[in-house]
Amino acid sequence: AIKKSMVQKLEFKNKRDVIGFEWKLYDFVQGRYTTRKYVNYIFKTMGPNPCYYKLRFTDYYSKQGIKGSPRFEVAELK
Repeated sequence: AIKKSMVQKLEFKNKRDVIGFEWKLYDFVQGRYTTRKYVNYIFKTMGPNPCYYKLRFTDYYSKQGIKGSPRFEVAELK
C-alpha cells in the first residue's frame, strides 16, 4: 500500500541499471530463482509535474517456464 505522498521526498537515482540483480534470489534447494515480491521499486517521471510509479517483480520465469523472462507489475501511485 504505497502512496504518492510517501515517496515524493525520496532521493531518486538517474541510472538505468540501478535495479541490478537484487530483485531475485537463487534457491539452491529448488535449483531455481525466486523473486523478492516484497521489494518495490519507485520511478519518477521528469518535468514540472512528475508522476510516480511502483514496479514489483513477480517471477523470473515466463508462464512457459523459460528462465530469464521476468514478469512484473507496474502501477501509478495516486
